[in-house]
Amino acid sequence: MGFKNKSGFNKLLVLVVLVLILCLYLYQQWRSSVVLREPDRINIAVFAQTPFVYSLDRHKNLAIITYFRPDYLVRVPLGYDWYRIGSLDLLGKIEASRETILKQAFGELVGAPIDFVYYPKAARVTEFKDVSFNEYYYDLVKSKLFHSQYKHSVRNLFDRLLIRSLFKVRHDHLVFLNTSDLGLTKNKRTYYYSDKLDTKLKGLFYHDSLLNESLNSVVVTSSKNYDQANLILRQLEGIGVKVIEIQVRDQLKNKQCLIAGTEAQRPILLKLKRLFDCQIQIQKSAIIKYTLK
Repeated sequence: MGFKNKSGFNKLLVLVVLVLILCLYLYQQWRSSVVLREPDRINIAVFAQTPFVYSLDRHKNLAIITYFRPDYLVRVPLGYDWYRIGSLDLLGKIEASRETILKQAFGELVGAPIDFVYYPKAARVTEFKDVSFNEYYYDLVKSKLFHSQYKHSVRNLFDRLLIRSLFKVRHDHLVFLNTSDLGLTKNKRTYYYSDKLDTKLKGLFYHDSLLNESLNSVVVTSSKNYDQANLILRQLEGIGVKVIEIQVRDQLKNKQCLIAGTEAQRPILLKLKRLFDCQIQIQKSAIIKYTLK
């Protein structure tokens, strides 16, 4: 009898421990969820037959879907220079850095940080097809994007479930934005230049909580990373943070990018930390300082 009681107690103890572990896991997932805890905007890039960025404004409950020609060229950060959009996934596979290259390239296209990327399980080159994007989008979401053909950078359980819901359930507040007219043709090749893209896209990816703070910032870089600093400048302004200057210093020793501000700006710094994957630092000046590594 005593043995049976002890055995039953052990099973109950194991069950309690498992429930606690599950609760801790779900709490950690809730704490780290971008979709649940980001109050302003979610940007999701999809590398498909017609590549696009899905940007959800949480305040207006409106999603803007900006799509791009795969046969146009984009300037890829990280030293890759101009590259055909339809070949970006193959470049990522060759460099063993698919998610990073896609995030950087789509961030260059829209002038704002990308939260997540979706891409085909098998890397491929996509060619331009003159089809209705609206029909293509609905078919992709319904039958392919969340099935075995696609991989993604979403690591959080809640984010995976909520993103699927956003794409598959919300069809009522969508705006489709074609960028075919924003390419500039030179020597029979068509390029997406950032200044031309900004004539149509700037202001569409603002984060209201940043814009309402009327923030000023500086970007600090070494001379060899000046091009990257211009990219950061454009993305900071693309989310609503004004950049007043780029400061060049050739004695930078930090191994990771730093975002500095006052203690009172800590919530803003934490938000920028997530968007740009940087460490934060407390300083006296209220001018946000972004230092490249």
